Amino acid sequence: MVGERVLGRWGRIVISAQVICLEWAFCSAMLLVIGSSVHTIEPSLNAKLVIVLCTPICVVLCCIRFLKDTWVVSMAGVLVYLFGVIGCTFYFGFSDGTTTVTSVDLVSPKYLITMIGTSIYSLEGINLVLPCEGTLRERRHADSIMYAGMAAIVALNSSFGALGYYFGYGACDVVTDCLPEHPLATAVQAALAITLLFTVPVTMFPATELVEELLIPKTTPPAIIVHSSHAAAAAAATAHPHALEEGGSFSAPPADAFNHTDTPHKPTPSTATTPASVSAAAQSPHSSQWERRGCVATLLLSDNAKRFAIRSGEVLITVVFALIVPNLSLFTSLLGSMFVTIMGFVLPPLLYVKHFRPTGLMLVFNYFIIVIGIIFSATGTSISIYAIVMHYVA
Repeated sequence: MVGERVLGRWGRIVISAQVICLEWAFCSAMLLVIGSSVHTIEPSLNAKLVIVLCTPICVVLCCIRFLKDTWVVSMAGVLVYLFGVIGCTFYFGFSDGTTTVTSVDLVSPKYLITMIGTSIYSLEGINLVLPCEGTLRERRHADSIMYAGMAAIVALNSSFGALGYYFGYGACDVVTDCLPEHPLATAVQAALAITLLFTVPVTMFPATELVEELLIPKTTPPAIIVHSSHAAAAAAATAHPHALEEGGSFSAPPADAFNHTDTPHKPTPSTATTPASVSAAAQSPHSSQWERRGCVATLLLSDNAKRFAIRSGEVLITVVFALIVPNLSLFTSLLGSMFVTIMGFVLPPLLYVKHFRPTGLMLVFNYFIIVIGIIFSATGTSISIYAIVMHYVA
């Protein structure tokens, strides 16, 4: 990891904690949008109840071990966002003759900081910059591709937000909740809820990998005893490949052709990390092949049980966050100020300064970004927490 190479062990801990909390929070925000969308479609269903009902589905989805084929879900989410959410907003906004401009107070520092935190939240994909760069075939084009992608995202989100306020959709936490009653709007809301539900495991995966790496130490299968007769047969098969009989069995040479003793292979240091009882059973010279396989299966079952417990616990944490937070706007402002600002504006220039050690204007520029990021993070986090507390007090 870059943080560990540049800042040492504490750098890895800080960045890992940031990534874990950030991905959990993103999943909570998705659950909030799902609950709000379903409640808009069917008002009799409470949004909080919908979030609770989504819990077992999220647990099952998050227990999927391999996510290499989930690009289809991500692509479906992009299409729903572009042609569904943004497309319907523009369609209903321009087709409706009347528009209600929502007043935005830019004078009050409280609203200004909240707006900045929410705007920074739109850069939630900052954690994917390095992984995306690593998958490029031509890494020399990474800078231009990343700059073009970020510019397109900023332009799209800025125009969408400005026109959304102009069309009067600023009063809703989720913009699709402000769409008029229309079959197209209902279809978009339903598609948004479904795609976000299947996107939860994809978003959770980076945090899951870090947590499992911390709580499930990697172990190797127990050492297996190799007797002299087996070793002799293997050695003879290697030396005389044509000595196999027609039926597939091996004609072993005389026993005195080999001068080996029945000594087990010593386990590697990593084998010592396996449970004592399982390792002893597997290393017993009297244990059969099926018994040894049973010991390995016991280890795998134990790891699978741990993975299930970890991933279920992660889902419960995100559900609790989604149930506690009063609305999505305050939550996104808190996330943008507390986590995205640190990951996008503080840690990258800090890692750059520590690794490349720039001088002159470049050094001043990087420290300027770090200071600005820390100021916005501290003030935005304080204001967002205060707004959440006051919401419950009121």
